[in-house]
Amino acid sequence: MDVETVVVGAGHAGLAASWALHERGVEHVVLEEGRIGQTWRDDRWSSFRLNTARFMSRLPGASAGGADPAGFDTAPEFADALSAFRDLHGLPVAEHAGPAAVARDAAGGLRVDTPTASLRADSVIVATGFQKIVAVPAAAAALGPRLLQLDTCTYRSPDQLPDGGVLVVGGGQSGCQIAEDLVGAGRWVVLATSRVGRVPRRYRGRDVLAWWTESGFYEQRRADVDPAVLDLRQPLLSGTEDGHSLSLQSLARRGVLLVGRLQACAGELVEFGDEAAANVRFGDEVAATLLRSIDEHIARAGIAAEPAVAEPADEPIAGLGDDAPRSLRLDRAGIATVIWCTGMRPRLDALAIPGVVHEGAVLHTDGATAVEGLFVIGAPWLSTRKSGIIWGAASDAERIADVICGRRREG
Repeated sequence: MDVETVVVGAGHAGLAASWALHERGVEHVVLEEGRIGQTWRDDRWSSFRLNTARFMSRLPGASAGGADPAGFDTAPEFADALSAFRDLHGLPVAEHAGPAAVARDAAGGLRVDTPTASLRADSVIVATGFQKIVAVPAAAAALGPRLLQLDTCTYRSPDQLPDGGVLVVGGGQSGCQIAEDLVGAGRWVVLATSRVGRVPRRYRGRDVLAWWTESGFYEQRRADVDPAVLDLRQPLLSGTEDGHSLSLQSLARRGVLLVGRLQACAGELVEFGDEAAANVRFGDEVAATLLRSIDEHIARAGIAAEPAVAEPADEPIAGLGDDAPRSLRLDRAGIATVIWCTGMRPRLDALAIPGVVHEGAVLHTDGATAVEGLFVIGAPWLSTRKSGIIWGAASDAERIADVICGRRREG
């Protein structure tokens, strides 16, 4: 069976690609291994909310959330919104198609194989998720059998854990949000921090991300920034409680013990680096830099914005992290659970063509691989800073769809 274009994956990026192709009259099909939004339904904890408000978490033409476009979706709400988007535009999504593999056919073109079908396509867009698989370090295997080990995708709520304290490993958005969820339920929490920036949820009368949508911050191109910027994690903030600021000092004020990066495990003994204080300072420095850029945008544009007001999450704690322990005996500390929040890897098993994936990353230029007709979408910094968030998917999809239409005209 032949089809002009196959999209592999029906998450937000795959659905954005389908919308862009549909708008241009390109014959295509979207192959979804399970159900639309399944990852959002199955791999998020109970209190989770998106970090982007609804006005930034909707694909083109979809409702921004009725009377509250500034609110924050739960994971099931966002999954339902994706299904509604498919219905709104009548997109050709084949759910429960099973895993797909993209390969070359006998003539050197592209073939997409599933357990029940084999499709030849002129173009293929792979949208299988670039933050899909939890990257649990090898050190996890060295922990003692007494401990319950969970990760970002298997943690659900404090109620599922045995009595006792919790070690959360990883100080990015997920790790800090889970630490906050746990300490809010009365658990004692140790947080192995990371070098991650932070930013207040709201600044000068608006959501910080709203300022970034209009200031050009999200439009920065991959090629125009320092390569070191590409490796920085998203800054700390949260969509829970109608959106609020999150910082290492705000967690410490609630009783979370901050330690450095986890370095080694041996049974009940864990060892940490000495970076806790430096990680606190780094978060503060990033916040200052990001807020300064917003101030500069406000001044340039002549916007009559509210004055800056300090909030509790910004308040420093003198010497925070300076005396962080370098090791802990988890049994003696009363810790019964370890939750790994150590980053996510892309799911790339759909790419069965040699040379496309190198050292765990897809080789591409603005989403176009070296294989004629093969594209990827949904990756952080695919083309611009906004590529890795829901709000950026539509513009990447339109650009890729235009390239596919250009190939059609050339053919």
